[in-house]
Parts: sequence; C-alpha cells; structure tokens
Amino acid sequence: MPELTTGDLFKAKAITDDEVNAAVDLFMRDPTVSMFRFASGHTLDLAAAVKAHEPARLAVTDPDRTERHRRLMVRNAILFAGAAGGAVIGGIPPVRGRALEALRAVAMHPLGLRLSAHSKAMRALVGGGFVAVRPAQYIGRKWDEQAWFLTDAGHELIKTLGTG
Repeated sequence: MPELTTGDLFKAKAITDDEVNAAVDLFMRDPTVSMFRFASGHTLDLAAAVKAHEPARLAVTDPDRTERHRRLMVRNAILFAGAAGGAVIGGIPPVRGRALEALRAVAMHPLGLRLSAHSKAMRALVGGGFVAVRPAQYIGRKWDEQAWFLTDAGHELIKTLGTG
C-alpha cells in the first residue's frame, strides 16, 4: 500500500485548507522549520518537503519569483509530501466510531469512567495515549477501584473533535 500524502489527507478532510495555509505561512517565515503538527495529529517536516519538491526548492531560492509563486510552490510541496524524499508524515490513526464514542464518554466523566465501559474501544485509546487507568474518584467507588481518565493528549484530541 503506498504511503499517504498530505494531499490524500486533505482530500479525506483530515487536514483543512486553513491548516495547509498555516503550514505555508510558517515555512515562508522560517524555511528551516522541521515539524508542523496538524490538528489530526499528523506531522510534516516542512523543510524536507520543500527540499524534496524541486519546483518549490527552486522557487524559494530564486529572487526573481513573486511571493505568490513561491507560496503556491510551497503549498504544492506540502500537498505532495509523504513518500517523496525525506518528508515525514505520520500521526495518530483517526478516532471514529466506537473509539470516538468511548473517548467522549471518558470526557463526560472527569471523576473517572468505570473500567467495564467501552472496554474494547479503550484498548486503542490507551495505545494512542489518549486514555489512562488511575484510581477512581467518583462517589460510590470501592477503595481500590480503578477508572478510565483522559490524558493530556486525550484532552487535546477532545478539543479538536468536540464533545458532541
């Protein structure tokens, strides 16, 4: 299976037009920037993406090119990045279906969600670092009872995906 490109993620609506524009803006301000993180959790080495895309590399070093042309070439380099020459794209798998339901359930229970809730979906969330097991804090718990809690990464993901 071929490696996913940023353009593929853009087509799938995992990455927005505003995020691509923000990546272009960041590169135009600092062409040495290595890692850009999209809200989906995917990261891209902007400098490597431009370096691997010859038209973009030539455009940013040519003083005769307009700002608009440079930005367009950098945008193309970002969208074509992935398998091409050293640009690193990866990230968290999309959270959807039962896993999204489970993540939102944990978010709704800040004092802990019982371990029996969403047990299969929680494995993927624990593996992604979004949920952890800690001592329960809710009323009526046993003294040694454990529960699901959001991690910092889980809180960030919930901010991105929303609670509803």
